[in-house]
Amino acid sequence: MLDIFHVLEHITATGQALYSAPNAASEWIAQARAALLNKGWSGIDEMISSSAAKRTLGAASRSETEQQALDKLRNYLSPHADHLHYAERLREGRSIGSSQVEGACKNLIGRRLKANAARWRTRRVNRMAGLCRLAYSDQWVPYWESA
Repeated sequence: MLDIFHVLEHITATGQALYSAPNAASEWIAQARAALLNKGWSGIDEMISSSAAKRTLGAASRSETEQQALDKLRNYLSPHADHLHYAERLREGRSIGSSQVEGACKNLIGRRLKANAARWRTRRVNRMAGLCRLAYSDQWVPYWESA
């Protein structure tokens, strides 16, 4: 899953690049957020495509700068098309942000690294970080439940 807050930063930047009027930008951002949360990749891709076609009905095509902003958003999101199933995750009561996992890993690893007389090699810290990531991800199955 791609962290929703990172995605929303990109959507906000695109909305601000498309519209100089704050109200118009806010409206586009809200529509893009709703499309993303409700339909995932297909919703945001449709929003990007329709925004790229025209500003509004009957208006001129997008400027080069505006088109670049839309292309940048599409290029950021398209490799993650399979990681944008926010509606499904929310229905299941699962998180759509990564801050809990990042915070837990940072605290766990930080405590271990800062222990008295602790000495760590980089490769061992990386291994521990990988285990921590698994422990807090949706894919973790404790050994006592794996049978």
